[in-house]
Amino acid sequence: MGDIGPNEFADDATKAVLAGALIGQVAIVAMAVLSVTAEYRRGTLRTTLAAFPGRGRVLAAKAVVVGLASLAAGLAAAAGSVLLARPVQRSHGLATPSLGDGAVLRAVLGTAVLLAVIGVFSVAVAVIVRRSAPAMTIVLLLLLVPQIVATGLPLSAARWLERLTPAAGFAIQQTVVRFDRAIDPWAGLGVLCAYTAVALAAAAWLLRRRDA
Repeated sequence: MGDIGPNEFADDATKAVLAGALIGQVAIVAMAVLSVTAEYRRGTLRTTLAAFPGRGRVLAAKAVVVGLASLAAGLAAAAGSVLLARPVQRSHGLATPSLGDGAVLRAVLGTAVLLAVIGVFSVAVAVIVRRSAPAMTIVLLLLLVPQIVATGLPLSAARWLERLTPAAGFAIQQTVVRFDRAIDPWAGLGVLCAYTAVALAAAAWLLRRRDA
């Protein structure tokens, strides 16, 4: 008898448990955007920039604070979700992800990093746009719409959409190699990091050239 290959139609129990990140990101995006736009709205950014003339350093400091806060919240939420879901999944005879499994641990830690990068990306977009509602809308559209639209596209087109947009970052939650995988987990997170780096560079450039 020949070797039995991997089941490319298998359910990804870990990714299902971590799906709450799609909702959690809304809180992260809102917190990150408001941390910037509130200062623009109240005019306190002028005071901040007067006290710390290095505008690039001000942006970097805000990005670090938001990123670390998002990382901590994401890690607690992701690990808690896996641990709390185990009894429920076991009672229904379903696969139970364990943090002792390398792929599961990577997905949990990766989800925390994913939310941290989303937070930093949101800060950059908020600096570029300077208004809360448009900034939140832009970030959430870039992260959510590709995943929604991909479900109605042919598989080849859906794969390219999920590879080339910031939504690729959610690939870090995958623990099963399925037939419809668009991109490897770390590569997907790298795509989101690349978008974030470009957005930060644009935000830093604009912050130096525009009045607060």
